[in-house]
Amino acid sequence: RVNTTGIIDFQWSTAGTSFLTAAMSTASGFVDGHGQWVRATMDVDNGASGRTIKFYHSDDSTDNPDFVTWTLMETVTQSGTTSIFANTASLEISGDALGTLSPFAGRAHSAELRNGIGGTVVASPRVRGVTRGASSFTDAQGNTWTAAGGVTIE
Repeated sequence: RVNTTGIIDFQWSTAGTSFLTAAMSTASGFVDGHGQWVRATMDVDNGASGRTIKFYHSDDSTDNPDFVTWTLMETVTQSGTTSIFANTASLEISGDALGTLSPFAGRAHSAELRNGIGGTVVASPRVRGVTRGASSFTDAQGNTWTAAGGVTIE
């Protein structure tokens, strides 16, 4: 997520009950109304008793992350190895609690979740081609995405 001061952070849970966070130390420099891609990767065990989170951005105008040129913004290294909790909870793009907490102030055109850095795509919601005003759609992996919490598909 990008917070109101322009800091990008990445959150994950090891048990599904609380969150850990890695945040950039400086603002992203993103400008309202200008499209940006944001990418975060996490090596849960960097081999030095820690974890490494990398934050990237891109100005590319494509809607397909496979064709984006990524630029590394910052690397955050934290102590302790970690894991990401595997569960059946909903993946949310525009906030928490079905869009009712920490709502996204902007437009999300697409997202992608992979199983590992550079791994298999497990979710890839892309709104291009989805009927304007639709309440839900299905991504290429068969996942159903539902607009909730005031989110609209435009």
